[in-house]
Amino acid sequence: MSKRVYFVISLGAFSTSIAAGVLLAIFLPRTPWQSLSPQDLAPTPQVSASTTFGDVLSQATKSASPSAILGTTTQGPVTIAILGDSMVDTLGRDLKPFSQTLSQYYPRVTFNLLNYGVGAQKAEEALMRLNQEYTYQNQKMPALLTTNPDIVVIESFAYNHPPKTEEGLKLRRQTLAKIVSEIKSKTHAEVGVLVTIAPNDQKFAAGSEGINWDDNQRKIEAQAVREFLQDAIKYANEASLPLIDAYSPSLDQNKNGKEIYIRPEDNIHPSQAGIELVSDLTAQKIQELGLVEKSLTKQASTP
Repeated sequence: MSKRVYFVISLGAFSTSIAAGVLLAIFLPRTPWQSLSPQDLAPTPQVSASTTFGDVLSQATKSASPSAILGTTTQGPVTIAILGDSMVDTLGRDLKPFSQTLSQYYPRVTFNLLNYGVGAQKAEEALMRLNQEYTYQNQKMPALLTTNPDIVVIESFAYNHPPKTEEGLKLRRQTLAKIVSEIKSKTHAEVGVLVTIAPNDQKFAAGSEGINWDDNQRKIEAQAVREFLQDAIKYANEASLPLIDAYSPSLDQNKNGKEIYIRPEDNIHPSQAGIELVSDLTAQKIQELGLVEKSLTKQASTP
């Protein structure tokens, strides 16, 4: 047999092998490790000392599951109100960081976001304002219940608490329960509880106008806030309410508030990193529980 004939036969055999391989690849199921190569896997986000929770969540949500994207046309609006004291007020009157994270989860849903945070407001005052319009920082706010909210997030009011006694803790719980009951009885809203960032014992309220506590008093006051934050977590769990827990991730290894999340100018309110933490966790919980989907379903079924 000549070399030329041998080469033709060999080439034909090689072509047949390739064709068989292609057919096997098409008709035989691939194992998981064959389906994904290292190049197919999304890289793990790199976290540095300066990386905020929002940075990591932003990377994760860029490749969010298509199930988080509703429909092919714009839906809504979904009205979300956040009720609280200055810890909510300082999230921004327009709740921009919260809005940005929500839009990553729900790019085809429009939202009407309402900040019902009022500085120095106690839970008892918030209860009364549910049915009363008011003006705050030159902005006229309608009574919350008249806005027909789809979702209401209630902050703990731990930073504006009653006396730190058993009776004081009981009173705050009762007031939170009354707020929840009032909202649920007069609206169709889904209701959740937000527990905000922890205070720092060593610096609590340092730099705040009108507060001149010594180191011992700072620790006493910070501990009182901490107890009301912890009790709000217990209340939400016992009442089977959705819990947005920004308190736990804001603690350092000594169970003290991490300074990165606290505004250095007053050592009370959230810094930009703290605002992102609270905003991102709130949006994440709403998406995790499908509260936007529930709200849209209710809207569709309402005549």
